[in-house]
Amino acid sequence: MQPAHWKKAFASPLFRFFLVFALFFSLYKLQYPLLDGTFREAWYLCIEYLRQGTLYSGQPFCVQGPVFFLSLSFLHLLPGSTAITTILANLALNGGIVMLLASMAKKESGKDHFTLVLLLYLGTVFFHGMGNPAIILATFLALLGLFLLFHSALPKKELFAGATFALAAFSQLVILPFLLLVFCFFLYQGHVGKNQQRQSRKQLLTAIAWLALPFLLLLILFLFLFPNFWIYTLLHSTVYTEHPPQIENPLLYGAKMLFFTNLFRLHAYNFTPYLILLLSLYLFWKWKGLYEAIGSIGLLLVWMNIAQYLEIGLVRYLIPYMSAALISMTLWLSAWEKRGTRQTAIALFVLLLLLPKLSYAYLLWEKNELQERMERPLSFIPDQQGPILAEDFTEGHYRRFLSQYYPYALDKLELVKPPYPIDPAHVGGLVKYGMVENISQWREALEHKHDARHREILEQYRKGIYSLVIIGPPYFQELLAMRDQLTKEERAQYCKVFIPSLRYFQVEEARKLHYLFLREQEQCKEIWEKTKEYFEQEFDAICRKSRYAAVLLKEVIFRLNQFPIEKECDEGGKVVGRFGSVSNSMDEYYAYEGSEEEAIQEIKEYVASLEQEG
Repeated sequence: MQPAHWKKAFASPLFRFFLVFALFFSLYKLQYPLLDGTFREAWYLCIEYLRQGTLYSGQPFCVQGPVFFLSLSFLHLLPGSTAITTILANLALNGGIVMLLASMAKKESGKDHFTLVLLLYLGTVFFHGMGNPAIILATFLALLGLFLLFHSALPKKELFAGATFALAAFSQLVILPFLLLVFCFFLYQGHVGKNQQRQSRKQLLTAIAWLALPFLLLLILFLFLFPNFWIYTLLHSTVYTEHPPQIENPLLYGAKMLFFTNLFRLHAYNFTPYLILLLSLYLFWKWKGLYEAIGSIGLLLVWMNIAQYLEIGLVRYLIPYMSAALISMTLWLSAWEKRGTRQTAIALFVLLLLLPKLSYAYLLWEKNELQERMERPLSFIPDQQGPILAEDFTEGHYRRFLSQYYPYALDKLELVKPPYPIDPAHVGGLVKYGMVENISQWREALEHKHDARHREILEQYRKGIYSLVIIGPPYFQELLAMRDQLTKEERAQYCKVFIPSLRYFQVEEARKLHYLFLREQEQCKEIWEKTKEYFEQEFDAICRKSRYAAVLLKEVIFRLNQFPIEKECDEGGKVVGRFGSVSNSMDEYYAYEGSEEEAIQEIKEYVASLEQEG
């Protein structure tokens, strides 16, 4: 293909969209190899409640907007895994946001800034938004409304814009300050008109009516269908404690948390919103435009409100405001007069944003490679003729995990479902406003649904029906509780081998091990011998990567499996410590809070407790 043809193909919106989607999917796979970072297991229950007409009626979760759950319900109707279709839809929406931002930047400047917008999006929004489909859906809809309202020539464009704004609001109500700023700017523009020519009062009122009509209609509809939805979606973020702190001025408290307490915990990865806020404030003072107002005033108000309750790492709620700010950042960078100076400024600014992400991507690759090396002995499990028992929320997720190592058919895989983990940051407001009266009773009622199936599985476990029982990350509570109910003779039906895991770093939650219980003694012996030989060969290489991982092997795996391996790792790499510190700033679930040496000390204490328990 000739260079001119390449240039023409690259200018095609469809080509650009698929290019961005492919790039985003590759980055997502790097972050979440098992495609498990987007869909929340509780959403299956929320979809069920929506279909039953009981959504927003006493559950201590389901705090996203009704439009989001209606969208999930539609995806649930499609063939295949709802989790996978949600991931693909979320990545497509991310691609749509990039296309919208590039289109708006082109409308504002008359020049094509697609590559710059894509790089800025990667450096600011994408890594925070790829696991948060509710926020991304609201952001896409809000930006689409913005494009329709200010950059389209559609007849009755206010009606179409109002419809997308309403859908955005009822997807995630954190978008409301965004929409309020848009409305104020629209009133100002309608008042003075383009080129300072005023519109008539009748024209302005008509436009406002078309803009507000879809919002009012949807509000009435959702209040009729879900009277409590506004409490769930707007007032839920109050941390649930027995004695909540008394805060006289919430916004003042949020400002203190934002600019003093949390600022001193700033990490290279989550400095992005601070940078966008400062630059947007400067550009708003300079240009007085809508995008600068959203990136400064809107971002500041929402961030101060969030900082009252949640950690500073939860920047996902700021995504709509950071996205709009990218337009003014693009225009600012491309407006430098001298060509060489402009290119240098763009390169330095993009590098400033991308370097922490590239550093994190490299750490992520290191962590995933080390994790795979530690779990490789799972591939020594022989083909199982009987059923396999494990624990997870969804069968598809566990199949993807186990299929990495176990090359045989998983048609006899059975799962025990763990208790649903309730996020205290979502419960406080629901308790405060009387939506949830007794969390313990609610949890017991939910778990009661699974009791009959669990009793059936326990009876099969007692009889030795399962040829393999795997207890380990991500979930293990139910199967460990079942094992505790077995008699000594019933336990003796199974031999055991321990395999390490680095999927989660918290020692206190016992997520360090895969417990393999096998019915065939010969299979245990085979796995034991292969695992021993494997770690004898790999120990030094693992030590060079992470002393933490090496100590986990020596103090836990070698001891529990009684491996006669004499290996030491007095000095080693710090992959786990480096990744844990960066992950914690990103609100990663498996982040480790503390130094690598503290983690190693906790391993030794954990081993001591295991030995005491036998």
